[in-house]
Amino acid sequence: MRNNRSRVVPRLLTACCAIVVFLVPSSARAQQYLGVGFHVGAHHDVGNMSSYNSGFEIEPQTSCILGVSFKANLDFLFLRTGVDIAFPLTGGDVLENSDPTDPVEKYSISYTGLPLFLGINFPVFDIGEFYLGGGIAYFLATGTVTHGGTEDDISASALGFGFIAGMQLRLTAATRLYMEWEYIDARSGATMNTSAAPATWDNLYIDFTGHRILLGIMYYAM
Repeated sequence: MRNNRSRVVPRLLTACCAIVVFLVPSSARAQQYLGVGFHVGAHHDVGNMSSYNSGFEIEPQTSCILGVSFKANLDFLFLRTGVDIAFPLTGGDVLENSDPTDPVEKYSISYTGLPLFLGINFPVFDIGEFYLGGGIAYFLATGTVTHGGTEDDISASALGFGFIAGMQLRLTAATRLYMEWEYIDARSGATMNTSAAPATWDNLYIDFTGHRILLGIMYYAM
């Protein structure tokens, strides 16, 4: 009997240790979530032409945003990235221009944005979470600008920085409804000459700065 007990006890201890070793990584992995989401959104006053030239009184361009997002959570930290494609819903028009040296009449800008944010999660019971962070974003734009009766193609790129605030509401065990606000400050270098007088330098830049509102569904694969 004693020999049997002496054999059973080490086996039980070995089994318990094996269970602990197996469960610890599993519980650690349970704290790490990787989600992929799809969203729509809007960006008002694309191009910020009135900030580019204070002599412009404009009807600003409004763009629709379609995008995919990736969010990785580790305890109270998160990493958020993705791809956003923005295309015009309404083009921008210069209604009045008090600067005759820069006769821009209208513009239409489409862009692709690649954001990368890092921040902190704030869980809200079992309802969802609120998160807040900051980061960078890269933009690549194409479009047209009409000036002096001539329409020219334009392309520009910019790297900027900004902030994100969002919330997620639990729909099922694996899906969330998410809403995000982003503010990003980014301006390209001068990429085209729109001056009425002959000039050899470029003066027009694209300002991507602005507020973006996004609404989407995210699925957590793990």
